[in-house]
Amino acid sequence: MAGRISKILSFIGSRTFAVWTLGFLIAILTASAFLPNRFTVTEEEALRLMQESPFLWKLSENFSTPEIVSSPLFIAISFFLGVSTFICTAKRFRKIKKRSDFSKRQAFSFSIKGLLKDLDTAMNSLTNVLKQRRWILQKEKAGRGVYIIRSHKGGFGFWGSMIFHVSLIALFVTGVISAVSRFNSEIILTRGFDLSTADVSLYSYIDEDRMPPAFSVKIKDLSLETKGRGITQVSGSMLVDSKEYKFSVNNPVTVNGYQFSPSRYGVAPLFVIRENGQVIFDSIVNLRSLFIDDYFEIKDGLRFVVRFYPDFFSDGKRLGTRTFEEKNPVFHIKVLRNGVQEADFFIKKGETYNFGEMSLSIPEYTSWVAMEFTRDVGVLFFIIFFFIGLLGLCVRFISNERVITVLLYPDGSFEIRGWSRYYPAFLEKEITTIRDEVTGYMEN
Repeated sequence: MAGRISKILSFIGSRTFAVWTLGFLIAILTASAFLPNRFTVTEEEALRLMQESPFLWKLSENFSTPEIVSSPLFIAISFFLGVSTFICTAKRFRKIKKRSDFSKRQAFSFSIKGLLKDLDTAMNSLTNVLKQRRWILQKEKAGRGVYIIRSHKGGFGFWGSMIFHVSLIALFVTGVISAVSRFNSEIILTRGFDLSTADVSLYSYIDEDRMPPAFSVKIKDLSLETKGRGITQVSGSMLVDSKEYKFSVNNPVTVNGYQFSPSRYGVAPLFVIRENGQVIFDSIVNLRSLFIDDYFEIKDGLRFVVRFYPDFFSDGKRLGTRTFEEKNPVFHIKVLRNGVQEADFFIKKGETYNFGEMSLSIPEYTSWVAMEFTRDVGVLFFIIFFFIGLLGLCVRFISNERVITVLLYPDGSFEIRGWSRYYPAFLEKEITTIRDEVTGYMEN
């Protein structure tokens, strides 16, 4: 039983297991990246996908990247990768005293011979050259007049490797923690309305098992910066538990680890609809987008299709908006009853339009903003350990572990043997240069 457990741990701690597992993980994440992400697509795109490609949308709901990284499979893979890296690191650390003992099967090796007039000259010349090149030396006598000079370099490379492996372990642990604790949703906030984050109805989508604590949130100011027919910035200020914060697309609000980041913007007109003088609808409606028609229904198949033109123009043949600046805001309304159009008109804020026994007025309008409402405790640690691991990897390759063993014979001949984990061409060049410096011989 103990032997079987040892074999299992040995396999989990092997490079083969780590490479295949990591490759499988990368393949899954690569495939998921091509699926629509429900956290980034607009409502219009989501509706179109649900209608035109229901199978693709179903796949994205279950196998897109945000779903994959929160799945039990991803957590299990991250856990086993962490265990594998830990076992591998422990094995390497146990061999710390033997880190310069490379064999030909473990590393690149080269051997070059040279000749001087006697043993003492060879010994002094080699010692001086190696010391000038900052090699750490150790001399010993092997018998029969043969001497051995052992020298090594690049000791920091081992510690760079250890730093890299420890960072990998931390990254895998962070991935598991992040997957278990991540909260990611979208919250729609209308300017001027005081709401609570504990209200599930605010969210476009939410994992109710990870509901955030109750914050009192309110959009105080909201502005849209435009350039011609393009939106360049959404910014404003919001109150979170009565404390005011400024925000913009690249400047989110962070409160107790939860982040509010604006992603979409729209207008919210107040519709007052009367029938035979009686109010049948009096509410603010968040129009889905500045770019397409939106609609709402109030009763018995009575539908109002609405489009907002921030800077309306009409020249008899065409109509539209010149810019997205609210210079001449106009609402285009179509009234449909059971699919049959009853009215089609344009209306501005403060106006009333009568059609049949009904009337519609827009006393005022405000605006809304969609906030990406997220919390991921692992992100900061992931970034920190990523750069620490990258630093360790750089040290690993810059300070390459390598060993030179020189055999000196009584007749003044010597043999330089070199072993290195990386860069065989550089090692061969270095050994050749040392031999040339010692003998004064330069090859043509």
